Amino acid sequence: MLPQNLVNKFVWECHLLLGHVGANKVSETVRRIVFWPCMQKDVTKVVTSCLACQKVKHPPEYLRGELKLILPTRPLQLLSVDLYGPLPKSKGGVHYILVAMDILTKNTKLYAIFNAATPTLVVKMKSFIEEVGRPEAVLSDNCTQFTSNVLQQGMLKLRVVPTTTSVRYPQSNPVERCMHTLGTTLRTYCNNSQQKWRDFLPLVEVVMNHTVHVSTSLTPFEALTNYRSMLLDSRSIPQLPSMRDNGVSREEMQKEVQELVRARLYSAAEEHKSKFKPSKLSRFELGSLVLLKTNPISQLWANVTRKLFNLYEGPYEVCEVHKENCYGLRDCVTKGYVGRYNVASLRRYCKHVVEAVI
Repeated sequence: MLPQNLVNKFVWECHLLLGHVGANKVSETVRRIVFWPCMQKDVTKVVTSCLACQKVKHPPEYLRGELKLILPTRPLQLLSVDLYGPLPKSKGGVHYILVAMDILTKNTKLYAIFNAATPTLVVKMKSFIEEVGRPEAVLSDNCTQFTSNVLQQGMLKLRVVPTTTSVRYPQSNPVERCMHTLGTTLRTYCNNSQQKWRDFLPLVEVVMNHTVHVSTSLTPFEALTNYRSMLLDSRSIPQLPSMRDNGVSREEMQKEVQELVRARLYSAAEEHKSKFKPSKLSRFELGSLVLLKTNPISQLWANVTRKLFNLYEGPYEVCEVHKENCYGLRDCVTKGYVGRYNVASLRRYCKHVVEAVI
């Protein structure tokens, strides 16, 4: 029988000799030559604390936080934007599409642009303000074009507040669903002549804004303008308040439509939330240690591939908590701020239990 004071070091050495295999394989191998009480528990504790394994292996289950609803109270309170591309060079030398969607009404504008440079994005935001109206805030992901000082200053000059999603978690940007629709529609029309995608962009925008949105039962055009969409026929949405001759002013009718849209979006979000029920919500406290999912890029010139990089890096310390599913991290050594990340990009860190005995 192995003395208890040697258990951790013995298991650790076996784990290294066996090539960093999991706890079950270490336990079954060790069991053939030695035994001690609570063997499986001790082996699991030591093996799961291996930092190298925590960084390179997928966790047994990914962390999930509570779904948070982004629901503005009025049109253009929050505009969600993203870039689609690069695409094959099309008419006019354009390569990208700037997608801008009002989160409440789902009204969408599509702009074909030459490049993804920050000055180009600022110019198109000016075009959006002239054509649709001035949004109070703009939500984007964390790509360099949207986080650069040039764009931040440009937005402030336009009296628009720039905001971003969690780092490496674009799913929290509502426009991502619109990007999916854009991609499938363009593939439908352009799969045999991909350079002609710009010719179909006006059609795609019209279809997006004049077809009924499942969540609101209204078209984005109707929700934004309070006018009936006439894309197919005159019998689109009978319950739209502006279609009734009830002697109510246009301002009151528009407010009623906005409340209707908001109520339906909230109902649809609650229904989706009820279906999304992770077995256990994951939360971290201030001071907790976590590992952060990496985002490596293959570099052929350096003869390295992302397939062989660590999956996680760290550990980092939780220094901020945002709405229980987003956390600010800082480096444990330098104390420098690392960024704000969704819980889905994190992994619980298990402290190495063998350090004290080696």
